[in-house]
Amino acid sequence: MKKSLIPLVAVSAIFCGCVGTSLNPSRTHADPTPTDDVMAIRNLFADNAAALSAGNISALARLYEQNAIQFPPNSRPLTGWAAIRSKLESELQGIKVAATIEVVEVCTAESWAFARGTYRMVTTPLEGSQQEVTTGNWLDILRRQPDNSWKITRSTWSSEE
Repeated sequence: MKKSLIPLVAVSAIFCGCVGTSLNPSRTHADPTPTDDVMAIRNLFADNAAALSAGNISALARLYEQNAIQFPPNSRPLTGWAAIRSKLESELQGIKVAATIEVVEVCTAESWAFARGTYRMVTTPLEGSQQEVTTGNWLDILRRQPDNSWKITRSTWSSEE
């Protein structure tokens, strides 16, 4: 199914909001000023959406750890960037994608973070048949890299269909 992996990678797009919270259970309110880490993670997802919409798999590769794992709905996990890339290449064949992502929450703690939100994917077959629109929810776990950047290490999503 061409749209099964695309929403996950689209975990990357236009951000309409973010909640920065600590893993400290006593702090549950929205952080009015996003941290540098939260902003870096938001930028990662913006880059992800742009790369997906452009069909630029090389740009997507820079956003994932080499040993990343994706958990597509109703499917076996994809382990490692090579498996993720292979599935993406297959699913992007013959279609154009337009991804919109809303980040609902980002939580950072030391070298780990998670981000979650909603997505809307519009896939248009290049041969001219009808567009498909998919909406759903996503959750990604990120890890700080030695250069202090963030990369996606685990990712999952569901559709609302």
